[in-house]
Amino acid sequence: MKIQYDKYIQYFSNSKFWEKIKKFSKTLGVKTVCYALTLFYILQKKEVPSKDKALILGCLGYFIFPFDFIPDILPAGYSDDIIAMLFTIRRCMKYIDDDIKYKVKLKLKSWFKLSDSYLEQLFKKIN
Repeated sequence: MKIQYDKYIQYFSNSKFWEKIKKFSKTLGVKTVCYALTLFYILQKKEVPSKDKALILGCLGYFIFPFDFIPDILPAGYSDDIIAMLFTIRRCMKYIDDDIKYKVKLKLKSWFKLSDSYLEQLFKKIN
């Protein structure tokens, strides 16, 4: 599956991102929300080069757009989004610092009531 990320940049906005995350967080599950939040917070960092920001914007735009490779309304409809997020996270690993982990954990704990040990394991799997 080859995704043309630049095609999806136009679908990203902060408000659309938060709307989708809040509306579908329970359906998406902890891991998918974790991936999306991680990318969102990487995007906020000033030191991230524009080419990596463009990749993240395209990936999150793809996530927001409901009728992508596998439409989100179908069973397993988010599997392509997850693959795209994992690919993008792998490309941007060097930007994941303690501040990003803290922000992601804080959101996940407030939405899913998770333990710190579970969240640590989740970040270990990303690495």
